[in-house]
Amino acid sequence: MKPELTTIAAALTVITALTGCSPTTDVIPLSNSQIEQVQEQLEGANNPGVRYILPGDRTALPNLSGLDLDGAPIKVPDSQKQVTVINAWASWCPPCKQELPEFAEAAQNPEFTDVRFVGLNVNDELAAAQVISLGQGYPSILDIEGALLAKIPNIPPQGLPSTVILDSNGLVATTIIGEVPPGELSNIIMRVTQE
Repeated sequence: MKPELTTIAAALTVITALTGCSPTTDVIPLSNSQIEQVQEQLEGANNPGVRYILPGDRTALPNLSGLDLDGAPIKVPDSQKQVTVINAWASWCPPCKQELPEFAEAAQNPEFTDVRFVGLNVNDELAAAQVISLGQGYPSILDIEGALLAKIPNIPPQGLPSTVILDSNGLVATTIIGEVPPGELSNIIMRVTQE
């Protein structure tokens, strides 16, 4: 055999062994959980910033409490055992304002009568926030210094807009960093409500 062919054959043998593409390699079956994780990663590639968390991997949301934009006390999660959508926004944030109509529409959707919607108004002036929130149809917690947003796991402390969807047990089921992909909010919420 010529030296070049010997080198090529040796390289192919090494590559085959390293990549596990030999006929003697055992196939390792994936568990349902592993298959779901791969599917979630592939779906996330279509909606960058959207992360669905498998039920066994979810964590509790720390209590977020404060006053709403009208001065009434509000707390998330509450004891109602319902899916909750929390959207962090500010009046000075163009992508936040861009997505707010979709949240207002979802909050009025008859399919979501058992879903609680709560805004988290971050680093904003009260008067400006009140004007923007008039069409929301749900309350927003005033987070003047961004301290509440910083408590939310897997969300950047200054990341606006950001959305968290809690399952009915108050566990973080979905995080969305950045603007919700247009037209996708209802589908993302339904994924959690249909569990």
